[in-house]
Amino acid sequence: DDTTGKTLSSADLEKGTVGSKINYTTADKIKSYEDNGYEFVSSNFTDGSQVYAKEGNDFVVHLKHSTKEVVSYKDATQTIHYVGAGDKTPADKVQTQKDAFTKTDTIDKVTGEVVKTTGWEGTKTFGTENTPVVQGYHADKKTAGGLTATPENPDVEETVTYSPNGKLVPVDPNGTPIPGADTPTYPTDPNDPTKVVPNEPIPDVPGYTPVDPSPVTPTNPGEDTPVPYTKNETPAAKYGLT
Repeated sequence: DDTTGKTLSSADLEKGTVGSKINYTTADKIKSYEDNGYEFVSSNFTDGSQVYAKEGNDFVVHLKHSTKEVVSYKDATQTIHYVGAGDKTPADKVQTQKDAFTKTDTIDKVTGEVVKTTGWEGTKTFGTENTPVVQGYHADKKTAGGLTATPENPDVEETVTYSPNGKLVPVDPNGTPIPGADTPTYPTDPNDPTKVVPNEPIPDVPGYTPVDPSPVTPTNPGEDTPVPYTKNETPAAKYGLT
């Protein structure tokens, strides 16, 4: 065994006269070792024509351990979680790359041991996902994903968080919300889930007049915007009548 330097086995040859043919074959023994993971290297014995010499009738067949390569594969995934929009929350979006990473092990066919390995190799960068628009909520990211998976971290994740949109809140001159007045929620921008639609018309409040009737553009999509109104005077009140 050239791999270990050890003698695997030996066989005694029958006695014979100098110059006579040696009645022995190495073929069967070599085949048996090859069946068990060895590889033939060399031999100084010639089957079928070897003859006895006056001396030196010892022969050596050299073999070594054969090897094979075994390739393993590992998948990669990117998962985008969506949270915060109640029963309107979108389902997770998952991208999967089969066989994203490979590892090649060199196996000793005699012992079954791994004698060499490349370790896990490769990287995978996933594509991005547009964040779905959920009316009444705004997201913290317009797009998500584009993450890079590695053999050490094959399953990458990101979370998109939704928050409720603010409202237009009609208030009286003292800043107190007007009872019974509509408080419309800002609509989410259909082209950008992180924003709300600008220039929102203010609601009509019966018996009140807005201080400024101009449309409102919220400064923060998650905060309510107070809209001041003054109460309309009745004819009786106008002339001091009761």
